[in-house]
Amino acid sequence: MSKFNTLGEMLEKMALRYPHRVALIFGRKKITYQQLLITSEKLAHSLYNVGIRKGDKISLWLPNCPEFVYSFFAVSRIGAIVCPINSMFKREETKFIVQDSQTKILITSIDKLEQAENILSRVDNLKYIISIKSPPRKDAILDFYTFIDKVSPLKKRIPLMGEEPAEII
Repeated sequence: MSKFNTLGEMLEKMALRYPHRVALIFGRKKITYQQLLITSEKLAHSLYNVGIRKGDKISLWLPNCPEFVYSFFAVSRIGAIVCPINSMFKREETKFIVQDSQTKILITSIDKLEQAENILSRVDNLKYIISIKSPPRKDAILDFYTFIDKVSPLKKRIPLMGEEPAEII
């Protein structure tokens, strides 16, 4: 396997070399490296379109699911920083992390959406919530798949160095 400097490069090389191999298994669902790359790059493009740039923080308040992996690679791809939040954390614990980390976007699941909206109303740095299976809502609440549906995978290359932070735990 050839060398890579970033997580995005690793995924790109795996998708080129093994496009139809299974990268993720979630229940009965099997996701190939190519599918993982395309979905992650579409999310990266959508995040870039709403103003997320290198060094910005994106919090993931998700259970174990494919969307966590897509989000992790998408955020890393544009040089932003992933701030994972334990899915068992309560609203106020999550609010503290979102506020302290200066998170701009919180990606969460439908079961946490009401709590996330409460956080959005009280934390100035938080601009958007992206929710898996979100019903139509106000502008700051976005449905995960609707958010990425109309864009192509990100082609713009963001210069990244291997030693730059990808995640803050």
